[in-house]
Amino acid sequence: MIIYPKRSMVNEIVKMINDAITAKCPNNWIPKVYGLASPVLVLSEDEDNESVFPSVIDHLTGECEYVFVDDDYTCGWYHRLLSKNYAKASGFGDGDRNVELADIIIVCWGRTKETQLTAEQFESTIIIPSIPVQALLVSTNFDQFNVFSQEFKKATYSLPPEMFLFSFRYRVQYPFDRKCR
Repeated sequence: MIIYPKRSMVNEIVKMINDAITAKCPNNWIPKVYGLASPVLVLSEDEDNESVFPSVIDHLTGECEYVFVDDDYTCGWYHRLLSKNYAKASGFGDGDRNVELADIIIVCWGRTKETQLTAEQFESTIIIPSIPVQALLVSTNFDQFNVFSQEFKKATYSLPPEMFLFSFRYRVQYPFDRKCR
């Protein structure tokens, strides 16, 4: 049986990154900030069509909160856990330790007029400096259409030209204990 840590290391790193990004945003910006989102199946009112949208799910109530573009905000972002891999890392006299590697993306959007930034500038001046050194920077996808279609399955692309959208991939690694009860 695996004993999981009481707190999620992924949620801790997401909170740390969100706090750092928010601190880098100018005071006149109104950011829409979310933690981990999940893909949610959405049926049309006539239930003939279905789409998938990213949402933050309240696991106590089952309510889903939409995490994308909103006219009331200057910019916004959410994270999505892509995968976890497991390995062993050599210890010093203690034997091998179990290590978890989590691949995560941040999906960022913003209004170029209000932020006065392009997607590339937002990534280089706000996002990258906010990623802690213990996280590995992996890649950025600036293809708005591709990012939208990955996040919104079977949905019509509806991002206005004055908006930017990109996803930034990072990886975190941390040890965890596996013990039998």
